[in-house]
Amino acid sequence: MMFVYTSYAQFITLHHEGNSLLFKGSTAFAQAYEASQDGDTLYFSGGTFFPPATLSKELTLFGAGHYQDSTEVTGKTFFNGTVKLSQTANNFYIEGISISGKFEIANNEAVTGVTIKRCFITNDIVIPGNKTNMSSNIDIIGSVFKGGNFENVENLFVSNSIIYNGRIVNSYENKFTNNIILYLDGTSYYYVFTDCHNNNIFNNIICKANNYNNYFISGHDNVLRNNVFSHALLNLGTNPILSDNIGEVDLEGLFVNQSGVNFDYSHDYHLQDETLYIGHDGKQVGIYGGIFPYKEGAVPKNPHIMEMNISDTTTEQGELPVKIKVSTQKDQD
Repeated sequence: MMFVYTSYAQFITLHHEGNSLLFKGSTAFAQAYEASQDGDTLYFSGGTFFPPATLSKELTLFGAGHYQDSTEVTGKTFFNGTVKLSQTANNFYIEGISISGKFEIANNEAVTGVTIKRCFITNDIVIPGNKTNMSSNIDIIGSVFKGGNFENVENLFVSNSIIYNGRIVNSYENKFTNNIILYLDGTSYYYVFTDCHNNNIFNNIICKANNYNNYFISGHDNVLRNNVFSHALLNLGTNPILSDNIGEVDLEGLFVNQSGVNFDYSHDYHLQDETLYIGHDGKQVGIYGGIFPYKEGAVPKNPHIMEMNISDTTTEQGELPVKIKVSTQKDQD
């Protein structure tokens, strides 16, 4: 494993029933996926990988992370393309990976038990369909993504994530807690939550910029508690159930360092005063509150290489001095 993570090449270690197989090179993902079986775990080094067109197995995927400052030794794990699941990919788990395209579930195919954790998704999370064959129990935690279409999923949980320059569409009876949602409406009067009904929306920080900046929700019977909004005179849909929401908050004075509606690794999304805006659970609103506080650097929970020193020469005894510092991780810090 040490060789895998210190060579700056593409490597995947496939774990199957206590045994390990190593795959490397530009086709490593395709090879490892072909060899994998339901219940297996794939560990990705830093580097660029090309995902198969569709993933149809029950797998766990761990990358090295996507923040530059926390992957200086390993490099980022980067998937070039879209990650698409079919209906046999139940209990799929992915953590610590940057994805250049979308994360999606095939149209009208039901997948249950999916977890997306501490990932960066350049585009949307898309779960389309006509509700006749619905996905369920989807958790998106501590991730960064550009909005989502959730028309074919029930029991969706989005927590402690940053949704940048995008909106939520077609969500029914789902839960959104302790997120930062930043949306620029540059073309028409879209809402931050569009055609969304009966959702629980708690402890979020929600900003809408440019046109119709009071248009936050189109839909009915959504429950909103302890959210912080960028504007007053809120349009929150039909028959909303409201409690302790705060409007007209200047985001420039809210975060330590943040501007615009795009995610930036240089931004600091901590609150300037974490005691000023409190959620319904008694903890701060935003990504550092709730039951899954955002982890600095989005470091995945598998052991993480923090430091590496390899000598350029061997000793007189022919030994090569190597020092590698590995930090164990907790699921929550």
